[in-house]
Amino acid sequence: NLKLDRSKVFIYMKIIEFGNPVLRQKAEQVKLSDIESEEIQKLIQDLIQTCDEHPFGVGIAAPQIGVSKAVFVIRTKPTKSRPELEKRTRIVIN
Repeated sequence: NLKLDRSKVFIYMKIIEFGNPVLRQKAEQVKLSDIESEEIQKLIQDLIQTCDEHPFGVGIAAPQIGVSKAVFVIRTKPTKSRPELEKRTRIVIN
C-alpha cells in the first residue's frame, strides 16, 4: 500500500484578499527554536510554492495565506522581459 506523507505534499494555498481580518492582525513572531520545526519549514515551502504559482508574484507573507506568523518569502526569477534575472529566494523571519 502506498502511504502519503501529508507533511510533504503541497496544497495550493489561496491568497487572502484585502479586507480579511487576518491581514490586520499583528503577526506572531517565530521563536528561534521553532525555525527548524516541521510546522515552520512546511510554511516556508507553502509560501515558496504559492509565490511560484503566480507568474508576477515576487513575494508573499504568511498572513496572505491565512497564517498569522511573521514570515515572508521573496523570490526572483527570470521572466520574458527580464531573462537576465537570477533565480533567488530570500526567507525573512521576524
